[in-house]
Amino acid sequence: MTTSPAPPGTPLRPALPENLEGPARQLHDAAFEAGAERVAVGLTHLFGSATCGECGAEFSVAEQVADQY
Repeated sequence: MTTSPAPPGTPLRPALPENLEGPARQLHDAAFEAGAERVAVGLTHLFGSATCGECGAEFSVAEQVADQY
């Protein structure tokens, strides 16, 4: 299976853990406290932002993922 290259754009911009709120903060804190630091870091990316490589619009990664499911 071949994959196409990712469209140009900017890398994901992770949220700062101290700025997370509600369930995002609870998930991050639980992962960190459980010693799952890679999961905690991944959650900051999930709840961060990105820029569309096609149109340049900034968007919430979590909202985009939720819209897909």
